[in-house]
Amino acid sequence: MSAPPIDQVAIDQAALDRLVAIAADEPGIAAAAIVGGRVAWRHCAGLASLSQGTPIDAYTRFHLVSLSKPFTAATMVAAAAAGRLSLDDDIRRHLPEMPAPDHGRPVTVRHLLSMTSGLDDVLEIDRLRGIWHPAPGRAADLLALALARGRTSAPPGRRYMYGNVNFVLADEILRRLGHDSADAARCAAVYDPLGLSRTVDRHHDGIPLPGLAEPYVLDGGRWRRATDILGICGDPVTSTLNDLCCWATALLAGAVPALDEMARPTTLASGQPLRYGLGLFLRAWRGHRVIGHFGTQPGYKAGMALLPEQGIGIVFLSNREDRTPGQMVPAMLDILLPTAPSAMPLPQGRDGEYACPDSGEWVRVAGGVLDTVGSSYRIAATGDGFRGVEDLGAMIHADGRFQADGTLDLDLGGEPMVLAPVVPGAFDPGDYAGAYDGVDIASRHVVHVAGGGLEISYGTGGDRGRRFVMRPLGRDLFLVEPAAPGIAHRHTFRFRRDADGRVTGAVATLERLKRIALRRAG
Repeated sequence: MSAPPIDQVAIDQAALDRLVAIAADEPGIAAAAIVGGRVAWRHCAGLASLSQGTPIDAYTRFHLVSLSKPFTAATMVAAAAAGRLSLDDDIRRHLPEMPAPDHGRPVTVRHLLSMTSGLDDVLEIDRLRGIWHPAPGRAADLLALALARGRTSAPPGRRYMYGNVNFVLADEILRRLGHDSADAARCAAVYDPLGLSRTVDRHHDGIPLPGLAEPYVLDGGRWRRATDILGICGDPVTSTLNDLCCWATALLAGAVPALDEMARPTTLASGQPLRYGLGLFLRAWRGHRVIGHFGTQPGYKAGMALLPEQGIGIVFLSNREDRTPGQMVPAMLDILLPTAPSAMPLPQGRDGEYACPDSGEWVRVAGGVLDTVGSSYRIAATGDGFRGVEDLGAMIHADGRFQADGTLDLDLGGEPMVLAPVVPGAFDPGDYAGAYDGVDIASRHVVHVAGGGLEISYGTGGDRGRRFVMRPLGRDLFLVEPAAPGIAHRHTFRFRRDADGRVTGAVATLERLKRIALRRAG
């Protein structure tokens, strides 16, 4: 299928052009709007390579990162429709070497595609090890770790926990269905039938690929090539604006038989519906139903949002850190569907940080936004708390209630938690200084005393000596917010003491990885 022709639909193309305008000598973007089954607007600007001066066009390849997940889900659903597997199969039927999950409940193929497996995310494990770069062999290492690890951070089917481990395993299941690779499976099920001729896998940064945009982040006010793009090992698909317009148009036209299954909301064991189907987010924008997905790594940004009832679609690609789908896609939709946003009452008098010393979970309420150890969500006030606003950034339900004692009862994607206001106190940095080993994940962290506070460096994985500040949240609880360009993974460390009060270890908590025990060395 060739790219759908541009149709001069009566939309404000000048406003769209202004929205995506950038300097011609900087990293750039490729974006399109689909209306009524045709590409109504297309815009490419900036450079694919600063060193070569290569301009971006509709045939420039970008890493899609998590925007590749709909391709994988469609391929798996097609395999199920052909009787080659069931979405409700225990994944150990196809991956028999995997150990049984530690919660005792089987993980199914559907759990993988809906982000409800609860499996520890192996990419987060590597990041805890100080591994950030997609070197040759890294994808195979991630698969081996996923296959060897049965540990879960949540019981399967009980909560939404986004994790790339799910699609690392899904890719391996597709390969074992008789294909040379998951890429070959996607090609047979999706790419070839739709004519997506420039969509192909690239598993590490050493693979040359014609027409691939280089990723860039701002560092000290200057653009530099991003290297910390481990995520492409778990989501290796690259594609172009033209190919994605064909894909989006086919989805809007009902030409992808898997879509009905993919767009059905997942329901947790508790009965709570999720804003995620199978490899697709299910959201709302100004009252309109939206399906799609976003993807982000340092210097690679990708997004697709489809409004099936209106026949409208947005495709967005970028090789610069400061143009994200979370910013640009809603702004583009506002131009296509100029509807005034509803007024939202903001929570009053409760702004601040809240943490749980037992679980290590942390949130910040400020200015109508709820920050967590992972994502951030817009919130609106309710009688005694808040609820998450349903928009394109609302990955999960976020419902909070403030108690009379100042604590916050929060349900975050099906996980209830009680958090207390953060009240940092005095602490002795020397109590914590030293090395900590993650025996279960083969990591090493070193806590350093620096300027009266603490910093932490990440172990054996080649992090090039980076140190991250550890900010105290309370007794023995610290928050780390990595400040390296393009890296935005928050996590907490809860230190443990013995009966004599000596620090003997710590527990790390991340959005996609919980309860990782670290033992103090020496």
